[in-house]
Amino acid sequence: MEAISMKCPNCMGDVVPFGNGVYGRCNSCDSVFKLKDDESGVTAGSEDFDEDDSDDEEVFDFEQFFRDAYDEYVDDESDLSDAYFADRLEDNSDKVSAAVKHFDIDKDDADEVYCVVDTTIFGSCKVGFAVTVSGVYMVDEDGDSAFVDWDDYDDCRIERNGGKLIIGGHPFIMSSDEAKIMARVMRDLQE
Repeated sequence: MEAISMKCPNCMGDVVPFGNGVYGRCNSCDSVFKLKDDESGVTAGSEDFDEDDSDDEEVFDFEQFFRDAYDEYVDDESDLSDAYFADRLEDNSDKVSAAVKHFDIDKDDADEVYCVVDTTIFGSCKVGFAVTVSGVYMVDEDGDSAFVDWDDYDDCRIERNGGKLIIGGHPFIMSSDEAKIMARVMRDLQE
């Protein structure tokens, strides 16, 4: 990939391309931008899929998204204490069970949980959020339960203030390094 100097329109920080140059992220303010359209016209995993040509809706591969996010943002598994996704989630299936129970995840979504963030001190998973095929289920630090479907999530504000990650006004407290990683992952999910 050729080196191109890009500046963030929000803060004039340096923008670093990712996702084969399709997206860019500002190093200063963590804003994410779509830099160009994918010219190949082929989405991941769609080359051999011809069974239902009448369905024009693109299927999002959550599992691959979280594997890519893990590879991109997590240098060492010790960087994460509250977040479970990719291989780390597969190795901790009890987190999925606890999330289904405490976040009141629909039984239809219980088999398709791709990320669990447990912000409790002792790991009970009574506070945090889970990403499923239907949206994000959560119980925030104030004890408020919520569900945000993908249509609403696209317009949801994702903020980070030190060690606090705020998703649509719902706060979750974690280490500042982990909050930074999860803010990036959750913003990327909006793209």
